[in-house]
Amino acid sequence: ILSGNTNRQIAGSLGISLRTVETHITNIFNKLGLATRAELVNYCTDLYTPSNEPN
Repeated sequence: ILSGNTNRQIAGSLGISLRTVETHITNIFNKLGLATRAELVNYCTDLYTPSNEPN
């Protein structure tokens, strides 16, 4: 998703069904309280970008 791949592309590269990818993405959205792929990208970017705050 972060690379801009579609669900179909993800399914093909992992060798799983499109429906399986859709189910996993829906579960991720629900668990994190997100609604869109853009929100997920922002969430991951924020999570894995080092903070500029001093320790």
